[in-house]
Amino acid sequence: MNLDAAPNDALAQVAALVAQVAALTAELAAVREAASAERGAFLTALAAAAKERDALNAKINVLIRRIDRLIAEAEKAGRPVPTEGAPAAPAPKPSPEPAPAPAPTPGQASTLDDRPKPPPAPERGPKRKAKPKETTTSPETPVSTETVRPDTCKHCNGSRLSNKETDQLELKDYVPGHFRYRRVTRVSCRCSDCGQVTTPPVPGTCLPKARYTAGFAAWIIYCKFALHLPLERQLRDLARMGHKTTNARLSNMVLRCLELVEGVADVIFRQVMSGTHCHSDATGFPVLAPGSDATHLGQIFGFGWGK
Repeated sequence: MNLDAAPNDALAQVAALVAQVAALTAELAAVREAASAERGAFLTALAAAAKERDALNAKINVLIRRIDRLIAEAEKAGRPVPTEGAPAAPAPKPSPEPAPAPAPTPGQASTLDDRPKPPPAPERGPKRKAKPKETTTSPETPVSTETVRPDTCKHCNGSRLSNKETDQLELKDYVPGHFRYRRVTRVSCRCSDCGQVTTPPVPGTCLPKARYTAGFAAWIIYCKFALHLPLERQLRDLARMGHKTTNARLSNMVLRCLELVEGVADVIFRQVMSGTHCHSDATGFPVLAPGSDATHLGQIFGFGWGK
C-alpha cells in the first residue's frame, strides 16, 4: 500500500486506528499488571491463613493431650470426671450412718405379713443317668483287639500282680496303603478235539490289553475326581511308593475308563432333559492347544434338574 498516493482522510483514519491499538495495548498491559498484583496478594493471604490454621491445630492438639492426661489422673485418683458442658461436681461428702429403724407396731406387722409372697420353686425331677458312650466304629471298619497288662509294679517293681479291673478304649489308627505287582502266569492249552489253542484272559482287568487292574484304575479316578488330586501329584506319590509311571499313561487310563461309564452318563443326561426345566453352569479354564504352546479358553458345563 502506497501511503503517499492515498488520500489525506485515509491517512488520518489509519493514524487514528494505530492510536486506538496502542491505547488498548497499554490498557491490556495495565490490566495484566493489576491482575498479577491481585493474584500475588491473594496467594500471600492464602499462605498466611494456612500458617495460622496450622498454628491453631497445634494448639488444639496440645489442649487435647492435656485434657486426656487430666482425665487419666482423675480416674486414677477416683475423682469424678465432669461431662462436656456441665460444671464439675464437688466430691461427695461421707454421709452419716442411718439411724436404726423403729420396731414395727402390731398393725404394721400384720400389714407386712399380708404382702404377696414369691411363688414356690418348681420341683425338680430325678437326676437323669448318664447315657453310655456309643462307639463310632462302623461295621465296614476292621477292628484289631489287643490286651495290655503290666509285668511289674510301678511303685515297688514287684512281679506278683493280680487283675483288679479292666477298661476298654478305641483308638483310631491308620494303616498306610501300598501298591503291589500281580505277576500272573497264563497257561495256553491246545484242545485235543479241535486242535485250537485257548489262552485265558487276564484276571482283574477292566479294559482289554490293560496293564493295570480295576482296583488300581478305580483308585486313580477316585483321587482325581473325588479328592481333586491332579495326576502330576499322584505320579509323585506313586514314585514315592516305588511305582514309576508317566503322566501320559495315567491320562490314557482315565480316558479309557471314562468310556466305561459313558452309558451311565447317557442315562443321567436323559433324566435331566426329561423334566420341564434344568439348571446349567459353566467354568472356564485355559487349555493347551494341540500342536502349539498357546492356550485357549475351555469350558466345563454342569447341568441339573429341579429336584
